[in-house]
Formats: sequence, structure tokens, C-alpha cells
Amino acid sequence: DKLVGKFGRRKVITFGLCLVAVGLMLFTLVDIETAYAQIAVTFLLLGLGMGLTMAPSTTAIMEAIPQNKAGVGSATNDASREIGGALGIAIGGSVLNQIYQSALVIPESFSASKDILMASFPATMRIGNESLNPDAPMLIASAREAFVEGMIGSCYITAIVAILAAIIVWTMMPDEEPKDVSSEE
Repeated sequence: DKLVGKFGRRKVITFGLCLVAVGLMLFTLVDIETAYAQIAVTFLLLGLGMGLTMAPSTTAIMEAIPQNKAGVGSATNDASREIGGALGIAIGGSVLNQIYQSALVIPESFSASKDILMASFPATMRIGNESLNPDAPMLIASAREAFVEGMIGSCYITAIVAILAAIIVWTMMPDEEPKDVSSEE
């Protein structure tokens, strides 16, 4: 509330969406050897960005509807978040899976299991770890690399969506005057 009061809702939400995009772009730098500290910083940026985006967005929605329609507004807000989350998972997961399938290199000795290996990263890892096949380490390495490539591709797509959302908020959301928070206390 203090940041919104000081800078205005539009600026805070736009900045939050930009932080989400930066966090997602940092995820594109991840590889199999990435240190946990880098991943923690990435999650910190994503969490901060989501926090700066979600609360002011909910407040904006609830302030825009009449008091006697607050229940409908809250339900609509919740439903739109659920639908958005489901769409995000579906689209991001589809991108990840498509890239995983196109990047996975299956050794010839595992060709009988190709359908299972192409369909599931966890199944590929399980089969590779349980197999006595001398090509199992090659399969596991390929699956890991293919999964990371898929994750990176998915992060690029979702970062673009976050940037587009930031542009929409910046250009379409009414610009209210920031309140001087210090004078209210």
C-alpha cells in the first residue's frame, strides 16, 4: 500500500510485471550446473514481482465495482486468476514439452521405449537410472539437457507475456495521483 500510495498503482504493477519478466529471463541462463544462489535470486525477483503485481491489481478490481457487487467482483477476480494460471501452465508446459521432445536424443538401444521416453521426462529418468544398458548415462544426459532447453523456451514465452502485460497496464490503466503516504500516518 505504501508503494502504491507513493508511486501510483499503474507504476507499481508495471514495475512488478517487469520484475517477473526479468526473473523469467534469468531462468533462461540456468543450466544443469547452475548454483542454487542464482536460482534463489531468480525466485526472489519472481516473488517480489508477483507481490507488487497481485495485491494492487486485486485492489484496483475491487475499487472499480460497486460495493453491492463486491462478491461478484471477488469471484470474477479469483476465477480470472485461476483461468490465467491454468492457461499459463498449459501454454508453458506445451512449449516445454514440444522443445523437450524435439531436443531429446534417444540412443538406438532404447528405441523400443521411444514413445514412453518422448512423453515423459520423469519416465525417461527412471528408465535410464534403472537400466543396465551401457547407453543409459547418454540417455539421462540427453533428457536433462532437453528438459532444461524446454524450460528455457517456456521462460522466454512467459517473459514475453509478462512484458506485454506490463505494456498493457502502462498504456491502459488510468494514472491516478500518488497519495503522500507520510502525511497519512
